[in-house]
Amino acid sequence: MRIRSYNCRGYNDSKKWYVCELLNKCDFLFLQEHWLSESQLSCLSVVSNDHLAVGVCGFDNTDVLTGRPFGGCAILWRKTIDARVSFVHSDYRRLCVLRVSNDTVKFLLVNVYMPYDDDNINSARTDEFISILSTVEHLHSQNADCTLVIGGDFNVDLDRCRNHTSILNKFCEDNALFPAVCHSASNVDYTYQFNMTRFNTLDHFIPA
Repeated sequence: MRIRSYNCRGYNDSKKWYVCELLNKCDFLFLQEHWLSESQLSCLSVVSNDHLAVGVCGFDNTDVLTGRPFGGCAILWRKTIDARVSFVHSDYRRLCVLRVSNDTVKFLLVNVYMPYDDDNINSARTDEFISILSTVEHLHSQNADCTLVIGGDFNVDLDRCRNHTSILNKFCEDNALFPAVCHSASNVDYTYQFNMTRFNTLDHFIPA
């Protein structure tokens, strides 16, 4: 099973071709920051005739939106995959979760778009970060027969001594999870760059 992740920073027609390229190379694609409203999410289902999609909106559609849209995450997968695929409700706008199972294997696929780490242990972002991880833990306990695979934009560089790094490392330790970037076979140099002056690995896959 091949899984890829892409923070698209706003899905639109200009990025459709690249999303299709990614879909050709995987069975499941995790998208973050699609910036789509609830009424626009259906456009992800027609990106490819060979794929299905489910997504969550990053903002409350009942509020008046000022500025550009923000957030949101989704998962796209091949129609021909030999498994039953069902959406798992999390009640979180930063999580998109699928249960994937057949007679042989069962997976709980969790796509995350985590809040930015401002390195303040008492901040609302840190509270939300901890709450999201607790929700993932709870969802896994409800699907204990599944192998957990978490992926997406964690906004955490594991080489950086920051508050969210410590929290994520503790979560992985408590739940017997191992970030793929820490594997000896990993050759990821960075997943995010800013003006070609700052490079970080903020996006991860963390399987059981």
